[in-house]
Amino acid sequence: MSTNIEIKERFILTNFVGDDLIRKIDADQFSSFLKSRDIKSSGSKHTKLVNVKGHLDKCDEANFNKEFTSVEGFFLEQIKYTSNRIVLTYPFDIRVQDPISSINSLESFMKTSIDKLNFSKIFDPEIHLSTDFKKIFQKVFSQNDVITKVEQIYVRKVEKAETKAKCEFVWIEIDCNMKEVRIHLENNSKNLSTKLQGRPGPMYGFFSKVIQKEFLIIPLSNPQEETLFKLYRSLTSYAEESYLKRVNPFDDEINEFSKLITNHSHLNIYDTIGVKDRIKWVFVRQMIQNDFENFLKIQQLGDGKVKSILFHYDEGGSIDANSGSSNETEVEELDLERQSAYFDTRESIYNSKKLFSITVNWNVPLGDGYTKKVLTRYRAHQNYLMTHFLKDNVSKGVYDNVFPRIREYEKIPLKFTKI
Repeated sequence: MSTNIEIKERFILTNFVGDDLIRKIDADQFSSFLKSRDIKSSGSKHTKLVNVKGHLDKCDEANFNKEFTSVEGFFLEQIKYTSNRIVLTYPFDIRVQDPISSINSLESFMKTSIDKLNFSKIFDPEIHLSTDFKKIFQKVFSQNDVITKVEQIYVRKVEKAETKAKCEFVWIEIDCNMKEVRIHLENNSKNLSTKLQGRPGPMYGFFSKVIQKEFLIIPLSNPQEETLFKLYRSLTSYAEESYLKRVNPFDDEINEFSKLITNHSHLNIYDTIGVKDRIKWVFVRQMIQNDFENFLKIQQLGDGKVKSILFHYDEGGSIDANSGSSNETEVEELDLERQSAYFDTRESIYNSKKLFSITVNWNVPLGDGYTKKVLTRYRAHQNYLMTHFLKDNVSKGVYDNVFPRIREYEKIPLKFTKI
């Protein structure tokens, strides 16, 4: 006599999960996760989602919470990364009396317990969305009553030209240890259903005010143009170094020649531009131009290769960050893989010591001698730094490797010995 095992429905596939949340999932990462949990991983993303439901529905009481937490953790990670490839960063300060300084202060300010402040509605069958952003997740991290981080998810419905309505996800990190807010955005073109557009500028303006109102966090300005210059200088000087070393033995001759010319009284030359260094750079430049293809290959051997830049001039105005585009993420940069662009802009950049935008192809080690190229653009706005992972979906591993790199260049001194 066969025994029928009753399967209780524990996991409900809502329209939000089956239609909207599934779009955020990277297919390859989904397959890898399912294999790690011994869940069937073949078929489309929707088929895989049905397999997840079947797996959870079959769980007994003892194992359900563990398996559900694992599934929820995967979906949360997918919301934070994958297509949320734009990260806006700005600093803030914390005072002892601020609500976000401790669990006790936050509970007193919010007039509720920490248990109610921590919640997740991503699998809630009662969830209802509109064109206004709705908070569907929040978690407060702490250590010995001191708040270390707050994470939030906001989502709204948007309509776009020639496409059906979809959900737009925003992940917020309030990092109290780093005293930094990070807003993770999707790269959204102009939508048709709401006045608040998904571009970095409007989204920073909106969410910085939301966070300030909720936690009394006052955003500080975040000018990073000098940091982007130091990034440019470090990555390009790596390739220039071998050519410079071949000219260095002639320092005495170059110095004598520059003195011979500048010291002629009838020329009335007052050296305010570093004549010796400029003469030296003429020879370095000529050597690089004669060997430019190999020079570009040398760049690829370092941590990353500078692909393009956009910079402000100190004299006579600046390049408009929004010229020719309604989306500041799409402003065309100057291609530094062309000889003329590389050499014609270098002197201006070194004099300014500032860059508004730079795109770098980072080398990310994958193990066993393999590397992955991660194309990343940085834009230094007055109030925030934008980090944009271009082209591919972002995994947690790639994000953890690439995102912190910019901080290394914040620490590098601006002063240096110029060629």
